[in-house]
Amino acid sequence: MKDGFIIRKPSRIHSRACAMSLNEENIKGCHSGYSKRNSIREAKLGTKVLLWITRMSVLRRSLSKFREANKIDEHVYHDMYIKAKCNVFKNKCVLQVQGREDTL
Repeated sequence: MKDGFIIRKPSRIHSRACAMSLNEENIKGCHSGYSKRNSIREAKLGTKVLLWITRMSVLRRSLSKFREANKIDEHVYHDMYIKAKCNVFKNKCVLQVQGREDTL
């Protein structure tokens, strides 16, 4: 070492400054393009499932309102509830028309 044949390099310092600046940019929304995404858009909840859930919620809510307003009795409510679950009614309007036919 004294002659200069063996050189001792200084120890490397591993700084977190670059990682911290990248983290701040990620918080702002940068570096989030298509190539950085690991899963597809519908990975957690698909659009078809979401449409089904919202449609069932609308139909069940309207059925409960009809029952509370005494437009339908409990037996008709139960039949229509099962029909709604079995995909008989496309939307709320079809449910209302079918409800009028059932009560007559």
